[in-house]
Amino acid sequence: MHLPIGLHNPSNFCYLNALLQAIAANKSLVSAFRRSAYLNPDRLLCRLVCMLEGLKCTRKYLERYQLIPVIQRAQVDLLEELSRRSLFTLSDQQDAHELFGYLSDAAFSQFRGSTEIQCSRGLISASELVQTSYFRGRRVVRASRKGFDSSGHLPNISDPGNSQHHVISSRIVCRECDFHSGPVLQPEACLTVFLEAAHVPEQKKQHLTLENSLRKMYNSSTSIDDFKCPTCKTRAQKCSQELRLSHLPPTLVIHVQRTRWNSMRLASQGMGYGSKRNEFLHFPRWLDMYNYTLAHENSLLQGDGDSIRQSQKNEQKLYMLRSVLVHEGIQINSGHYTTYRIWKSSRAGVNGVVPQLLSQRKTWIHASDSDIKECSLEDAQKAQAYMLFYERVQSRNSLARRQLLGAPSEISNNTFQLSVNESFLSSRMSDSEENPPVQLLDLAQVEYQEEMDEWNFGDERSRADLIRFMGSS
Repeated sequence: MHLPIGLHNPSNFCYLNALLQAIAANKSLVSAFRRSAYLNPDRLLCRLVCMLEGLKCTRKYLERYQLIPVIQRAQVDLLEELSRRSLFTLSDQQDAHELFGYLSDAAFSQFRGSTEIQCSRGLISASELVQTSYFRGRRVVRASRKGFDSSGHLPNISDPGNSQHHVISSRIVCRECDFHSGPVLQPEACLTVFLEAAHVPEQKKQHLTLENSLRKMYNSSTSIDDFKCPTCKTRAQKCSQELRLSHLPPTLVIHVQRTRWNSMRLASQGMGYGSKRNEFLHFPRWLDMYNYTLAHENSLLQGDGDSIRQSQKNEQKLYMLRSVLVHEGIQINSGHYTTYRIWKSSRAGVNGVVPQLLSQRKTWIHASDSDIKECSLEDAQKAQAYMLFYERVQSRNSLARRQLLGAPSEISNNTFQLSVNESFLSSRMSDSEENPPVQLLDLAQVEYQEEMDEWNFGDERSRADLIRFMGSS
């Protein structure tokens, strides 16, 4: 009764059920979908919000206000709407990652007519990071791009809200003449990372980590064989492409690409065929994205040594794991989708401090269609992740985050004093935290308060009224 409801799967809809459970665990993402539904009362978005809000409630709450039939009807309407738009064949299993991309574009790109304009705030902030005309002593040649003014900046466009898209900055660098192109900015619904190449020895595959995959994708360079440098005209494999993250949304969504395309071609179709890669990818509970951003590279070039300023940048890129979407099966065109997601605590700790949240207590659930079971964080981290959902630690808790990231500060209260540096964090913030040190109890209190804020929704009937409204609009 204290768990959320599961979702019925009459056919091959596990991809939708798992995705809804994964999204529902992310407060900022649900709020963004809800806001989009208010501004544009589209039937698909309204039914989506109805289900997401319902999945944030316990079964006991839904039964009390007779909301389970409302959510079940919203699920049917949502499937009908997807079918009506001829995007998904309901009789076949679809890809959860592709569905998320469609829902994200439908919700967050509608106000401007295109994803790129909807991400204007992220694009403007990125252009400000590269406003200098010189890079490493050489003049930067800016690439022409629709929407930029003559200085290479976007015009001042009023953005209706924070962008929920990830904005990737791409540029070309020539090692022969030190040419650097201007940034090409591309908004994406989620970030895609790749596993090690298939030919890597098996012993190395056993140590695949999310951080390494992010580093290879967004903190390194990739050679471009067929690109001709516009300055020195060389083609001798001297040019490379650099990808950096110029804007990250409140909810970080990462897609683990597990499809491997084989070189054999089918005579009838003239195309290759894909197989699934089933290697295990280690992923952390806490993820610092700062080193993969354009802001990080810009600070290195400027020689910014102010530790407090650096910590303030870092803290805006600290994320906490909220849900893990899993594809079970050995083939890409079949299998079963399930989700591990964080769930609210059943009780508070002593004096508002909740060390249980950092322990192995069962504060997570595993959702497989209609089957809902309690599990632990460790269970979630043992899963074969296909999509990962992280939520940014909110700015009102910047003091605690600054301590975790090693910024100098003095904190005194009646309970304890925090003094944590980066080496302490790396040694203590492990995947299994059975006995958290006293310095981390403040983070537990932060996490607990965020959980309580998530589940407190005005008076008791407010969410029930919202679910009914979105289920009938």
